[in-house]
Amino acid sequence: MHYLFDHPTCIRRTSPQHLASYAYGVRASCSVRHPAGDGVDDPRFLLFGPQRGNYRHWFDTYEIKPDNAPDWYALTFPKPTKLNVVYWMHGPMFDDHGWWTSLQVQYRDAEGAWHNVEDLQITPNYHFSPQRGDRKPFGAYAAHFNAVRTSAIRLIGQPSGQPQITTMAYLAADWTTCEGIAAHLRHIEQPLPAIFGLLPANTLWDTLSSLRDLTNIAFDLQTNAGLGLDHFLEPQHYQRFHESQRQCFADDSLYQLIGQHAGWRKLGQTIEQAREQAYASKQPVIAQHHGGLVWLVVPVISNNTVLGTIENRNFIAQDPIDWQWHRCYAQELGLDWERYRIALEQIRPFSQQQINATINHVQQLVRLAQQLLKDSQEIHSLKSSALAAEVFSRSKSTFMSMMSHELRTPLNAIIGYSELLIDDLSASEQQQSADDARQVRSAGRHLLHVIETILQVANLESGASNVHYDDVDLEMVTNSLELSLRTQFQKRNNQLEIKLDPDASWVYSDSSKVRQIIFQLLHNANKFTEQGQVRLTIAPDSLDPEMIAFEVCDTGIGIDHEHLPMLFAEFSQLDASSTRRYDGTGMGLALCRHLARLLGGDIRVWSEPGIGSTFTLAVPRQSIMAASNNH
Repeated sequence: MHYLFDHPTCIRRTSPQHLASYAYGVRASCSVRHPAGDGVDDPRFLLFGPQRGNYRHWFDTYEIKPDNAPDWYALTFPKPTKLNVVYWMHGPMFDDHGWWTSLQVQYRDAEGAWHNVEDLQITPNYHFSPQRGDRKPFGAYAAHFNAVRTSAIRLIGQPSGQPQITTMAYLAADWTTCEGIAAHLRHIEQPLPAIFGLLPANTLWDTLSSLRDLTNIAFDLQTNAGLGLDHFLEPQHYQRFHESQRQCFADDSLYQLIGQHAGWRKLGQTIEQAREQAYASKQPVIAQHHGGLVWLVVPVISNNTVLGTIENRNFIAQDPIDWQWHRCYAQELGLDWERYRIALEQIRPFSQQQINATINHVQQLVRLAQQLLKDSQEIHSLKSSALAAEVFSRSKSTFMSMMSHELRTPLNAIIGYSELLIDDLSASEQQQSADDARQVRSAGRHLLHVIETILQVANLESGASNVHYDDVDLEMVTNSLELSLRTQFQKRNNQLEIKLDPDASWVYSDSSKVRQIIFQLLHNANKFTEQGQVRLTIAPDSLDPEMIAFEVCDTGIGIDHEHLPMLFAEFSQLDASSTRRYDGTGMGLALCRHLARLLGGDIRVWSEPGIGSTFTLAVPRQSIMAASNNH
């Protein structure tokens, strides 16, 4: 027997032919004495399940058990019932505690003794581990087994970490077929919050991560469905998120110090109030914490509805800090003042002007996502292809205008200001601060490069990019490339070899575009190769003697054959975990192919995992325009 939910306070049976006599006679119980959730303190809530799309309601079992005894969750029936599956929804709030490291499913016999079920299988694979891995928040699982007739059945899970916090949102049992199990899992799977219609979760994280590098503020997204952005990230992004969090919230940080001593209770009320105010006013809120700490809350709005808020995760302060208040607060928490003072000194103070500028950056990103969504929805709603093309053109123009003005302009200002800071700080021998400023400059230049690449692709697609033909001396191009890339190759301990066929010493094309493509291909080859060899060969194309082939061959990690079709897709990233170690925007190869085709050529690729890759750019020796003029 299992239940589905239409509403958090009412249930309906999905198997009316079974057990109709005791549809409301099932009791739920668990081993924890004081379970708690968002206003939910009754384990019977498990029978109802959460509201679809709303992650605010769950059932936490929170208990510090010195013996690390497992938790159990049981369903008791009014009379013996035939069962072969138990469903549950499970998704702890944390990265490394609450996840089950083992699980047993047991049934109770007529004498009251418990026995393990036979032939237990879990769908989908739970991946028992102390870390989340690739499991999703409130993931729906089914434990199916050989059918038993019983008056009670229970899950016994061993949660990881300390304290052990296990989050349950649904518990039900039934006797059904494999097809019925699959159908029910699909039904109870929680939909993504609406905010990810603006931008995918991984893209949002990449954007906020770049913003963190610029501002030294660790931003996070809180959805209106009740969970933060990290719960919806794919495994690789999720791991990077927690690595960055560990850097922000080290053991000696104020965040960890007061969090371990229930100090969040007072500050947490301020955060909740600020979030409620942002939802009500639909305006950014600067919450003044006690003692000079501040919390920034910027609402994300679509169709006049707040879909979530972008907030800082680490503590920041606004000048001046009230040291006397913090001394009293440390005493109230029973913390050593010297340890508290050192942690407080690590908090970076911001002026009102800096805080306003930071909020402005966040709002610009939000407006950009809103505009792109609005134009996308308008395009899909149009039936006329002519009108769709007009809206698409306007969307691209709006996108380029916003990127140019609202992102490039302040980024250039940030880069320029950071360079002034580097000069001043280096002159005054403040090396640590100078290094911090260099990090800001580096992050700004990286983000500016991403924006410039996107704009260049947009120009190519719209036909706004021109080609300037001239005789290109390929020996000069290769010498220039070798000089530019020498340091990069030395850092990776790679050897760069260049071979230029005498029959391919020149080409009539656009010098800057040819150089840009070859530079990107060599850069990629070096990035994915370590202590290896990269070779650039320029010769007449074996497939077409009227073409010149630029062949870049490396001895790097190679690419799986199944991933080759997506190589030149914009914003694409290969899913193989080894490639996730490398930086990249997913735009480089897409831009190269656009440029190659603009020149009348193309790029082809061969690759074998563990052996290496070969990218070949083929461009006409003489442009079609030049050939026609000669005739």
